[in-house]
Amino acid sequence: MALEQKYKKAFQSECNVLSQAVLGSLLKLATNPKDHQELSKLVQSADTIMGDARFLEDKELEQNATDIVKSFTGTNDVRKKIEQFGLASAVLVQRGTYLSTENVSWIINLA
Repeated sequence: MALEQKYKKAFQSECNVLSQAVLGSLLKLATNPKDHQELSKLVQSADTIMGDARFLEDKELEQNATDIVKSFTGTNDVRKKIEQFGLASAVLVQRGTYLSTENVSWIINLA
């Protein structure tokens, strides 16, 4: 049981770091919506969150991460998507909010 809890904490920590990466990518894409490298980072981070959520058995987080991957995969210019994500991102950055598995769902749910 202790080992399982250790892994859960590791996956939760990774989700936190990756959610910050998602947020950072959204902010960068807001200024350069055709940055394919940043778009790739965004999708990769969300995809990893999706797998972590599966391990954590967090169905809502898994679905939200899946939605963001689907929303941004195959997109060349993300202006419309950034409009959806931009406001939430700006508010979180201004407040200095660190994301967790609980509130990353809120951001990803905007997709």
